[in-house]
Amino acid sequence: MVLALLPFEKAFYDKYQVPCTFVGHPLADDIPLNSDKQKARLALKLPENAKILALMPGSRGGELSRLLEPFFQSAIVLQQQNPALIFIAPMVSEKRAKQFLALKTQFADKLNVQVIIDKTQTAMAASDCLLMASGTVTLEAALIKRPMVICYKFSPITHLLAKWLVKLKWFSLPNLLANKTLVPELLQSEVIPDNIVPLVTERLYEDQSALNESYLNIHQQLRCDASKQAAQAVINLYKS
Repeated sequence: MVLALLPFEKAFYDKYQVPCTFVGHPLADDIPLNSDKQKARLALKLPENAKILALMPGSRGGELSRLLEPFFQSAIVLQQQNPALIFIAPMVSEKRAKQFLALKTQFADKLNVQVIIDKTQTAMAASDCLLMASGTVTLEAALIKRPMVICYKFSPITHLLAKWLVKLKWFSLPNLLANKTLVPELLQSEVIPDNIVPLVTERLYEDQSALNESYLNIHQQLRCDASKQAAQAVINLYKS
């Protein structure tokens, strides 16, 4: 018996007649249906009415080293367009924060970015838009209901292998869950300021109510009391 956290996982196992129960995702149970932006800003001592962009280049060193240069280049352009724009960078650890700041010195020394350690969900809730690496954190972002631009850059060898072995219409969890292009994805050579800046600008300054409705649908679909459902599935298997 497989316990699936996501609906498309169950669909895959059903296709090959592997016993599988969809139990929902614990994150959907833990994250409230409405994430309070002003409460999050108060907790992080951020301005109430400013536009805030979160730079989220991933939690691994290789991700930061590949994504931060185009992220910083894009941030510089965005700041030139709106000098009042505030940048924050939630980091998972002191080690990643030091790497982030070292790369900022190299690529964007004069850019003002507030680094926030170990408060990722609060930082996302405080933001108006997220420029981020692909990963599980994009599911958190969708559940928190913030617009995002998702980027990823593999190492050259990994990218070559992936092109041959993996054929996916989308690579981010929000799009896979929605089964449509809900949020923009940029991959490899597409991860450049010319592509990033207009996508972020649109999501910072234009109405996102339709996107929020889609996020809410995903949240409700995954909010199934996953721990209870998983325990019940195990009990049922034991009894059978």
